[in-house]
Amino acid sequence: LPCPMFKKPFSCNGNTKLKKALLKKVRISAEKSLELFGDLPAEETAKIIPTKAEAFEVTKLKGSRVGFYTYKDVPVFIDVNGKGNIIPTVFGMWLCPAQMLVLTVDNGAFPHILNGADLMAPGVQLKLE
Repeated sequence: LPCPMFKKPFSCNGNTKLKKALLKKVRISAEKSLELFGDLPAEETAKIIPTKAEAFEVTKLKGSRVGFYTYKDVPVFIDVNGKGNIIPTVFGMWLCPAQMLVLTVDNGAFPHILNGADLMAPGVQLKLE
């Protein structure tokens, strides 16, 4: 069944394995984007940014500059403009859950969030140390 959300189905140019030189550039860009989430231990970084190029591939969408970087068939990064500014995907962040920000929600806001409401700042409780 065609998806009614998109006018045209998208197609890919296929997967291309990265060479070591390009993997190094991607690794540097990925580490910069992951710095936004705090310091990652080396073992956490290795889960989403491999040191060897054998399992790291890039998939480009036809007619677009958008590229997905996959590691072991999991899309871990996306390059939305084709300029090498990559950001982690949700799938990539799930591979290193220690980096995910944990929020405590007020009991009054909890039922509304379960019903699909957006999380707003007044519903978040700060942990005081």
